[in-house]
Amino acid sequence: MDVASKVELTGPEATLPSLSGWGQLWSRLNPFGPKHAVPTIFHILTRSAMLTTISNAEAVKASADLYLQPPTHGISLFDWSALDELAETGYRYTMEQLEQWHREPCEPSERRTS
Repeated sequence: MDVASKVELTGPEATLPSLSGWGQLWSRLNPFGPKHAVPTIFHILTRSAMLTTISNAEAVKASADLYLQPPTHGISLFDWSALDELAETGYRYTMEQLEQWHREPCEPSERRTS
């Protein structure tokens, strides 16, 4: 089961060429100014640490009889308050996929990923 986020760490492309530390500081201090959606250093480091896992997932997909990837959009990696919701979503998704997988008669090499 793969619950890795599919969202890349990118900022708004319109602001990237002109993004500066001073401008970012000012946008945080000025309550009336525009806010820029820039990933924090914590999110960048976490995503960097996950890159190996994400690349290894492709190899696992190719060799698995059934590869499950439940919907996790909208849930952050460290959003502990959403743990119960994530567990319930994963359980329902897995049960649906297992029922469908058992109904499909095919050779193990022909099993699909979800």
